[in-house]
Amino acid sequence: MYKQTYPTVTKHITNNIYMDDFVMETSTDTEATILYRWTTNSKILQEMWKQENVPFKNITQVLGVKLDTDRDVFQIDVQEKIVRASKEPVTKCLLLKLISKSYHPLGLFVPVTVTVKILFQDTYVT
Repeated sequence: MYKQTYPTVTKHITNNIYMDDFVMETSTDTEATILYRWTTNSKILQEMWKQENVPFKNITQVLGVKLDTDRDVFQIDVQEKIVRASKEPVTKCLLLKLISKSYHPLGLFVPVTVTVKILFQDTYVT
């Protein structure tokens, strides 16, 4: 029923929801829609939201990963993970926990995580 009435919306909902986050890019600022905890790297929309007092954060969490909208980059705070991990005994379980926290559903961290996983395999060989 909704698929025939709203084909574009249905497509975006089907393809762009990861866990409880909706991630989508648009070609123009006018295509964007205000959602809960909305963020954008568009300076035009950011200025418009400031004028309308729309809550907006330059650094927010998307899919469990920090997103800096000013620089348009995802961030992994490796130092924070090291500090947190240093409070626990170093075990294979801890290493797996740290590796799994760097997962990204869109595959953006695969070049790094695959390398780390290969290094982790070496812990079983030695």
